[in-house]
Amino acid sequence: MQAIAGIQDVLGSWRRLGRHRLPNGTELIAQAPDGDGSQWLHAIYPKLTSEEIRELESAVGRPLPLDLRTFYRTIGGLSLFCGAFCIHSRGSHYLTLGEEALRPPDLVRFNHELDSAGWLPADAVAFAENGWDLTVHVCGMGATPTEVVRVDRHTGALLQRHPTIWNLVAEKLLTYEQLLLGETARPRT
Repeated sequence: MQAIAGIQDVLGSWRRLGRHRLPNGTELIAQAPDGDGSQWLHAIYPKLTSEEIRELESAVGRPLPLDLRTFYRTIGGLSLFCGAFCIHSRGSHYLTLGEEALRPPDLVRFNHELDSAGWLPADAVAFAENGWDLTVHVCGMGATPTEVVRVDRHTGALLQRHPTIWNLVAEKLLTYEQLLLGETARPRT
């Protein structure tokens, strides 16, 4: 619960820099200058329905671990700090324009790519990646049912452990925030 409160606190402070909800339910947070225009730092995608989760499981070819199912019932994926950390979900398999083009990276394509590398266990699901080093986060490879592991994309070598998906997201939010902006640059509420 502390991790969830921390996530809400950090995102709440970033909402002071602006927020916009798209017609498809995606929330864009923290508009920042970018050259001649601006861009949004964070995208929180709408939660998935039980039917959408079942369709996602069918498409990926394995059941989603309970914690990942619970996460998707709350948040349907996310992109933090312009893709520095992304949680994959129901991405688009076709080209779209405008606001509909903003969708989470595709979980199915991601897992099929990693299946071909040969290291992803049949009952594990890769669901997130770091945009900077391209490492992968996986449910179902840890020591407990809720543990998430960060692994090398090419070899599956273990690099880091997180007790839950919520701890992972909270840690990434705080870590990237400090790396990109410095601890004192965070918008205050």
